[in-house]
Amino acid sequence: MKPLLVVLFLFFFQHIAAAQDADSVKLTCKDAHVGQFDVLYQNMKFRIKRDADFQYEISTIGYIKYKIKWTSECVYEMEVVETNIDDAKGMIGQRCTTTITSIEDNKMNYTCVSETDKIEMKGYMKKVSD
Repeated sequence: MKPLLVVLFLFFFQHIAAAQDADSVKLTCKDAHVGQFDVLYQNMKFRIKRDADFQYEISTIGYIKYKIKWTSECVYEMEVVETNIDDAKGMIGQRCTTTITSIEDNKMNYTCVSETDKIEMKGYMKKVSD
């Protein structure tokens, strides 16, 4: 009976240690290059899906597709190339540069500066899957 308890005890603590290791994984800017993210910007929440070449912002009213180009590990340029949101169709062709300014826990803070009017937008994204 005692050997079984010892095995169960070790098994239990091994899983706790593995779970703590998974929670303590530190994100880097490289983790922002691809995957799915929940984004908060000016009290608006939406989901983005990003691959090596494109980013899709998906909300309840539609989507916006961006062409993306990483210029460094933490900086990328985006250009709006497509949308099904009527109010956003005028954005096609507009560009902005996004910089990941800090990473805290699972939250990546960013600043995006519009190329045309130099408006600075700040928000954060949380990675939800690869």
